[in-house]
Amino acid sequence: MDTISLSKKKKKIKKTPPLGKGSQIAQTERIKMKVIDQKLIHKLIENGVEASLIPGFIRSLANAFLINPDMSHCQANKRLKYLGWHDIQIDYHTFVLAIDCLETRGLNQLKYKSAPWYLSSFKVKTPLISQ
Repeated sequence: MDTISLSKKKKKIKKTPPLGKGSQIAQTERIKMKVIDQKLIHKLIENGVEASLIPGFIRSLANAFLINPDMSHCQANKRLKYLGWHDIQIDYHTFVLAIDCLETRGLNQLKYKSAPWYLSSFKVKTPLISQ
């Protein structure tokens, strides 16, 4: 008697792994970074920086911090004036927010970023002005 064995093919089901601690932490960091960016943008607008100039201003600020990471609030304003931002003075709270923002992003990583990166990274929604 011949016996026939039927082999069943196992279907491979791709399961997405549950979110682990690492991905939850990364998500929390992204949310924190976004909130800090929004607060910084709001404070810069309060201090007189036009919304369209914010990416360039942040780039100048990052360059100033790369030259002297331990600079004070007053030194930052002097450096920004030297870089051409004569009409803008940032207050202490904006200065602290900027430091936190740049440190959260990793100041060393900002060193080699081009101008378009700043434009795409710090998008500002400009409010519509009623006429």
